[in-house]
Amino acid sequence: MKRTGQVCWRGLPKWLLCLALGVAVSLGLGILPAFSRYAYAEGIYQVTAWHSEGNSDTVLSGSIQSLGDTATFNTKVPSDFSAWTGNYSYDGIVVTGGSFGTGQPDEVFQISIKMSAEGFGHISRSYYTTNNSVVEFKVNVACLDYDTPVDSVTILQPTAQVSVGQTMQLSAVVSPADRYQGVWWTSSDPDVATVSEDGTVTGVKAGTTNITANAKYRSEKVQPTPCVVTVTQPVTGITIDRDQASIEVGKTCKLTATVEPSDATDKTVTWSSSNEDVAVVGEDGIVTAMKAGTATITATAGDESATCDITITAPKPPSASVTAHVQRMGTLRAASDGKVCGTTGKSLRLESLKLKLGKSVISGGIEYRTHVQRVGWETDWVRNGAMAGSEGMSRRLEAVQIRLYGQMAQTYDVWYRVHSQRYGWMAWAKNGQTAGTEGMSRRAEAIQVILTKKGAPAPAKSFQGAIQNYNRAFAKR
Repeated sequence: MKRTGQVCWRGLPKWLLCLALGVAVSLGLGILPAFSRYAYAEGIYQVTAWHSEGNSDTVLSGSIQSLGDTATFNTKVPSDFSAWTGNYSYDGIVVTGGSFGTGQPDEVFQISIKMSAEGFGHISRSYYTTNNSVVEFKVNVACLDYDTPVDSVTILQPTAQVSVGQTMQLSAVVSPADRYQGVWWTSSDPDVATVSEDGTVTGVKAGTTNITANAKYRSEKVQPTPCVVTVTQPVTGITIDRDQASIEVGKTCKLTATVEPSDATDKTVTWSSSNEDVAVVGEDGIVTAMKAGTATITATAGDESATCDITITAPKPPSASVTAHVQRMGTLRAASDGKVCGTTGKSLRLESLKLKLGKSVISGGIEYRTHVQRVGWETDWVRNGAMAGSEGMSRRLEAVQIRLYGQMAQTYDVWYRVHSQRYGWMAWAKNGQTAGTEGMSRRAEAIQVILTKKGAPAPAKSFQGAIQNYNRAFAKR
């Protein structure tokens, strides 16, 4: 294959080549200026390829962003052009030719230009056609960045947050858009966060730092706006000073949570209870026992949590005292804690009752009503020491109902039984059930009342010197 007209550039100084190419442009020879003194750097490069036959030129243009990119051109060549397949490189510019010259008119020939290394920027090759006319293929590469400053460099994220040991990606845009988009990144405090060449930020320790992006070329007049990066130290663990605790209803317990590490950015602890009917917990970790039962208290910081199992127990029940007004005897002294109030074996009727509870941290109280001869059941329940029944009317009490209310009802049971005419001591009733008789004209002669913890069994049949005679708490005709 004949190859003539090869231009030998390799032996000339590069400054002279630049001058020669510049002169060529000024003379209108159609050759773009070669690289300036920034020829060896990355940037946007204008690539021009053309072929000529005689005085006819076909010019094709494209661009390469950086080293390693390729611009490809399709151009038609005479069908009688000598076949050639192969590559040609010069100072880092590689021209790849396809296979052509198969005899087809206006065959399309593809030329690829690749900046594979630090290229100077010009290739010119000439070949003969089969009829000895010269067809010259030329490639010229010129850097466009040198004489045009950039206007701005904008980081797309004005602020960012990353945890210690974690990474995040920042992106920057150079304006105008046709300028080379390459930037270099810097961190104002690498001890807090570092940034790599591609904008990857790595958190080192808790704190803040400014990450700045600068254009690689002609950015001397640009004042870049940094991205403020906050590096956080995440919570890695949390513990509570105890795994379990027991509290009486109405009392409190202080739980203390410890967050790790000690320099965690956000050490805020959030408290919660699995059962607020049983126990509630405040923001300060103070647990208040509401009623008997169990609950799990959870302390949460960040993504970590710890628990404490709380058992709520009822305190000792308060004393329940009963005062009775008895036929011919008047008002008797109060009896408490299940002691007998009234008389037995004397055939004396109870005429009225007054009940009240001793001091307790548990809220609520006791209420009651009676079934009175000729009156029946009282409509209203009375509370906390008020009189139920009658006085001065010679009317017997026949039955009674007693119950607790408020938190007392959630914590305790109230048990009671009466000594009834002809039956003697009847069985125990509780929490509003009826004790005594109804419709049988039988007087209630004595009563016992006592509080127990919720769910506890009934007092014994023989209790405080009184022995049960009848197996039912209530009898009715």
